[in-house]
Amino acid sequence: MNMMRAAFVDKASRTAKVVIREDVPKPTPGPGEVLIKNQCVALNWADVMVVRGEYPGQVPTENFVPGAELMGTVEELGEGVDHLEIGQRIAGVCYPVVGAFAEYSVLEAGRAVPMPDSIPYDTATVSSGVGITAYQLLFTAHNLQAGQTVFIHDISGGVGLAATQLAVDAGATVIGTVATKEKAEVAYEFGATKVISRDQEDFVEATKAFTNDKGVDLLIDPYGGSILSRSIDIMATMGKIINININNSGDEQQTLNLDEVMFKLYERSTSIQCFDVFHIAPAGSENWNRASKHIIERLCDGRLRSLIAEEFEFEQVQNMFDTLIKGEINGKLLLKI
Repeated sequence: MNMMRAAFVDKASRTAKVVIREDVPKPTPGPGEVLIKNQCVALNWADVMVVRGEYPGQVPTENFVPGAELMGTVEELGEGVDHLEIGQRIAGVCYPVVGAFAEYSVLEAGRAVPMPDSIPYDTATVSSGVGITAYQLLFTAHNLQAGQTVFIHDISGGVGLAATQLAVDAGATVIGTVATKEKAEVAYEFGATKVISRDQEDFVEATKAFTNDKGVDLLIDPYGGSILSRSIDIMATMGKIINININNSGDEQQTLNLDEVMFKLYERSTSIQCFDVFHIAPAGSENWNRASKHIIERLCDGRLRSLIAEEFEFEQVQNMFDTLIKGEINGKLLLKI
């Protein structure tokens, strides 16, 4: 059996380490799948949750290769795949969210997004995972219209920056929060109108002042807990909060007071929606394909770009995880394969 190098986790836990192994079996694509020779992969907070054993849903917890978001070339086509070609450049997302941090990965063919030659691999990081997630949040889970106001917690992260650019391009005003003021500048550079540093200002009072108490039409929340509960206070009538529940750290783990939350929702005629991109946009679905087309067009003409915070050599994979967990970076972290 052919072997490959891969980042590997023996058992998911809060103290788990990601190590490089040389003896991981090279995967084989099944019907409707493709084998990708990876050029680089991107790290997301969801990958941290998988390694910790905290990711919701059915994902492996023992003897697995982490990682979801990858860029590379098509190495082999599974049975029934006729819309891709050997050697074609793609960006893609593994489902479930494991398997990317390796020399080779298998994808559902419908989750491989063809990349024009004009788009470099680092820019392509926004085209699959975070880009499609941002699109679905704005235009499928919500029906964003020009003139609306969008509020994004953790706006300087990968999804936050992608959603900011797509929302501004659609004619919306974007407000967001960052944990510290050092992270605010990049969000302004990507089109935000107002960025609130939670270590300097109360985001509820600052947003009320900025919107003249009108509130916001859509709020994207990756935290839950007490931050989600307080976010209801800045919603416009008939507004919507979409919780993507990918962070789960610190204060945000506090339990919601459901009676209080329900009272606030009725008081403002607002709603909270839970979100999972894999259910909203299955591989090869109309939602997935529409998002891919929208994103690629904007990457090509410059309306959408990615921010790479740092690139790591393959052997530095644990250092990359440690860097993300510290929470001091803006944009994406890349692992070069």
